[in-house]
Amino acid sequence: MTNTEGFLRSLFGVTRFSIVPLALAIDIEIRLIFSDHIPMDDIQVTKHIYPLVAEQMNASRTTASRRIERLTHQCWDALMEKDMLEDCIGCKPFCPPSPASLLRYLAVYLHTGKPYELFIMENPKFVFNPSEHTEEFLSTNKPYLRVLFVRDKPLPVLEMCASGALSHLVCPSCYAAMEKRKQNFCANCGQRLDWSQL
Repeated sequence: MTNTEGFLRSLFGVTRFSIVPLALAIDIEIRLIFSDHIPMDDIQVTKHIYPLVAEQMNASRTTASRRIERLTHQCWDALMEKDMLEDCIGCKPFCPPSPASLLRYLAVYLHTGKPYELFIMENPKFVFNPSEHTEEFLSTNKPYLRVLFVRDKPLPVLEMCASGALSHLVCPSCYAAMEKRKQNFCANCGQRLDWSQL
């Protein structure tokens, strides 16, 4: 049993469903980020994770993706029930993240032992490909520059929360609801937003 499986078993307890698809997806995300050094922004679950899980499970991509998505929702519920959101993510979002985001949060937490938000604040180079000026900003001892540097990198607006029949777009950084479509920055935290995937 891997560390990931052990964590998921302790989170879910005794279950009648298999946690293997979620454990495989998290382990693949860990490998892509920390071994293959692929920036988090470049990892796409439908292209990089679901096909590998499907291959290892000897199942179709559709079956693998459905199982992973179902398990991420159950995992979110278990994290909330055990009050572990701040341990894993670093904050308490008001709505569930996308399966891709939760995989990333869990991968960072399980590999580093740190909440996702804290790890990204300390290591913004894991989020995107650094430019020639990145090291200049990251080498400084002024933490506010790191915050500004990470906040200036556009993050895709993907999170959607359903409340009744309404859906809300939310900021990927602070999870605040977007007041209007296609705004360039979050009105709550100032995060630069990327709308290209919607």
